[in-house]
Amino acid sequence: MPAPTAKPPPPPERVLPDNLDALVRRAMSGGGVGALKQALSVPATGAVRLAAAPVGSLPAEAVEPGPSAGAAPEPIEPSGEAVALVASGAPAPGAVTAASPVAPLDALIAAAGEARAAPDVATRKAALERVRAALEAAERTVEDNVDHEEAAATTDPEPPEPPDEGPPFRIPLARHPYALVIGAVPSGVETGALASALEVDVATARVAVLAGGTRIVLRAAVATDLERRLGALAALGVIAAVISREELLATAAARGCVAAAAADSWRVIDAPRWGAERPEPARLPMGDLHIPGEPLLFTVGEVEERRLRTEAEPSRWQRTRYSAGATPSAEGRIAVIDVHTVDGIYRFVEGAVDLRHLRGADTNAQRQAMKLLQAALVARWPEVPVEPKRMCVATARPGAKTADGWPAWEEHTRVCRLLWLGTHGAERVRNGGGA
Repeated sequence: MPAPTAKPPPPPERVLPDNLDALVRRAMSGGGVGALKQALSVPATGAVRLAAAPVGSLPAEAVEPGPSAGAAPEPIEPSGEAVALVASGAPAPGAVTAASPVAPLDALIAAAGEARAAPDVATRKAALERVRAALEAAERTVEDNVDHEEAAATTDPEPPEPPDEGPPFRIPLARHPYALVIGAVPSGVETGALASALEVDVATARVAVLAGGTRIVLRAAVATDLERRLGALAALGVIAAVISREELLATAAARGCVAAAAADSWRVIDAPRWGAERPEPARLPMGDLHIPGEPLLFTVGEVEERRLRTEAEPSRWQRTRYSAGATPSAEGRIAVIDVHTVDGIYRFVEGAVDLRHLRGADTNAQRQAMKLLQAALVARWPEVPVEPKRMCVATARPGAKTADGWPAWEEHTRVCRLLWLGTHGAERVRNGGGA
């Protein structure tokens, strides 16, 4: 019989904190990994015992059903992809610009669960090593994502607003593409002779005589039907031309004059649909100082604007056929002056131009200030012809909550420009408007 010897003392037992699961969750949510690293800093030798913790402290995917009485607990095996990812420290598969933190955190949860369910010391030590590796991989992944977000915030600007792809101006819809335009009918021209030249009835010719100024009198699908009348009109001394819709649309948009210190000193901006869309009077842009060239034509007039009421919803219990449609709730007339030069059209719009520095202008009375501006333009360039005042009535578009006469004005001012400044038009202007 061998001599009896004393049983060696058991190795020192190290008890991990009860809140290990809480530390793991805190590290996963970005609260820091310092506390978890301190809790896991145990020596390589010695027994390790995990204090009991409630099942609800771990996520559902990391908790396995408890073993039956007398049976050894089964360790939780992490997936091969998670273990390989932790060992290599590589980013998650499918990542393009930054590493995904999901896979390292899944490996960390799996390793912590394996350490909890380990049946012996060797298995627990191996599981804790995997926990440390998973923690380091998660730290690297978080740092990579933070660096990527900071770089994206500094290098990637916000996408610009989509450009306004609408037309620079709108003109009224017309069934025929060609129009016969005549200037002011000279005095002494008989209505019957004008009706014969236009090949229309006397009543239509009388309207053209009484209207005065430049306007469209006829439209046709073929230009030759209108060009046939030009010879007879020229014999009467009436300035006329056939203008197509494509010519009107090819004219550049009007430039907005936002301020005028004198008749020949303006501040100009490039803004499509200037007039139909304009800023508040208190928020007018500064614009660029511009000294215009020699004007060739002035067109003046008023544009009607209306705000429509919403139509009543149809009801089977009401006689909606007797109810009013989209009636106007507010309306107004906006004075406008277009100055035509060789460079293009420069537009002054009531309420969208600063006339404080114009001599004698009263900023509290915009209409009077516009009249003063028109007088200053005519006094500065007395030889330039001025088209008679034109009133453009508002027309509503289907489904719109507003109605205005800006399409009619855009057509009128371009018709006048093409008639006076088209072929031999500049010569007419220099000669005082003669044929």
